[in-house]
Amino acid sequence: MKSYNCLTPVIYQNTLVLWSIVIIITILSAGCHRHTVKVAPIPEPVAPDTPSVTVVNSHLHGWQQAEALYEKKLADNPTEKIKDKLRQIRFLILLRQIEENIPNPHIAEIIEDLCAGDERGKRLCEIAKWVQNGKKFEELKLNYHAFTEDDPFFESYLTLLLFQNAPQFDVFSLAESLATTNSPMFLYMNPYALISINPDEFEKLYPDFAEGFVVLAEQLFNGTKYSLSRKFYQKALELIPDYTKALSGIGDIYYAIEDYERALHYYNLALRHVPADITVLFRKGLTLHQFKRYEESNDVMDHMLRLDTAQDKQVGGTLQYYHGQGYYIKAYNHYLLNDRVKAREFVDSAKKLLPQQRHTEIRYLSGMLFYESQDWESARQEFMSLNGASCNASLHLGFIHEKLNAANENTMPAEKASEHESVPFFIEAATCMRSEISLFASRINNFDLSAFEPVEQERIKSNLNRKLLNLKNSSSSDIKLIIDRIDEYVSGSRKRELSIHLDSILKSLDRY
Repeated sequence: MKSYNCLTPVIYQNTLVLWSIVIIITILSAGCHRHTVKVAPIPEPVAPDTPSVTVVNSHLHGWQQAEALYEKKLADNPTEKIKDKLRQIRFLILLRQIEENIPNPHIAEIIEDLCAGDERGKRLCEIAKWVQNGKKFEELKLNYHAFTEDDPFFESYLTLLLFQNAPQFDVFSLAESLATTNSPMFLYMNPYALISINPDEFEKLYPDFAEGFVVLAEQLFNGTKYSLSRKFYQKALELIPDYTKALSGIGDIYYAIEDYERALHYYNLALRHVPADITVLFRKGLTLHQFKRYEESNDVMDHMLRLDTAQDKQVGGTLQYYHGQGYYIKAYNHYLLNDRVKAREFVDSAKKLLPQQRHTEIRYLSGMLFYESQDWESARQEFMSLNGASCNASLHLGFIHEKLNAANENTMPAEKASEHESVPFFIEAATCMRSEISLFASRINNFDLSAFEPVEQERIKSNLNRKLLNLKNSSSSDIKLIIDRIDEYVSGSRKRELSIHLDSILKSLDRY
């Protein structure tokens, strides 16, 4: 029997699937809505020397400009009114930076200043701490009726912020009743309405709305519109240079097109600002794995795994997901470093954290470890649990049934030759390989290269065609191996039928 040793987990067969899941989680964690919001122009910008409610009813870039203006005015005329306005602006900036994971070295100082203020300042202080702790609704102790100031925009914003996750609380109906507008301040809290706006129109309506650009960029990335996604990420960085979501987002784009060098560069840039960011650490470790720098990849994953559960709020409650994936990457790294003991340890840790139905690649690696240690029954159970989701798992199930059959009897009686248990798995594997190649070729044909730079176009085309060729060559070799098995295990009309079927599959590969 020809030896067969192949490890091609789903996470690497289709990198877009993993990053689509990561990006979807990021967008959904921002909130949801019930009502469609119509696009309306924002108020005319105010002059630089006249900060007003229009500035408050804005976005991070506008608030940062207003902060600088209030600081200047306070130096010239230190009144309590200006101090209060400055606290309010800093409060808005702080909350948005916490939610967007943008570093603020003065966070403790700002919260302390709010806590030392009047009753209203103390309430804002409590809100800031609540947001900092992950906006857990069960920890919310404030009632929105406590805010009765004359600033309707700010008060409506606080109401939505406090109760957007409340059970059975229709916050967007409340927002409408409070006469809120479709301004960046509220559009940020309704991302589904935001992404419903045409990107070109959005850029005209909200040219300085960095947070909106990032939400749009994430959505465009999820739709594989990488060039336009990168454009909006870059626009966000022009406004907020330390915007870590934009930096890591550009890294994701380069990772998706397999430009791992530039992907690693952007992940490192993001980690300079937020060295304990779980998602960026995971992506950096994944990129190092693609570079075959397995020890370094393990070091990064170890760093990520050491982060305590306090970091969970940064990733929308998905710390367990990243820890599970971190253990899986470490297991895969050790597998490729030929340390099967460590690989088994970490793949078992990953299995405990991640559900079987969502993570095919972990079960596949586990099955391969059992297979290579000749634990045929355990390998069979792992591969069977994949329910045909992996072509290679089906192929190995065929090999396993060969082994199990050989262990039970030295020779197969002639009357059982057409009933060999390995045959259905081999046929399933061959059919799966053809479908996999067809799907991959279709994605290549539908991939829009027109918006990329010429050098990037060549890189992408070369990488995709190389992967397709490698997939075709490995599948062709496997199918020829399967044909040999059919010649040995099947006879009569059934053998002719399967031979014709397999031959047609083999010939069809040349069409892709």
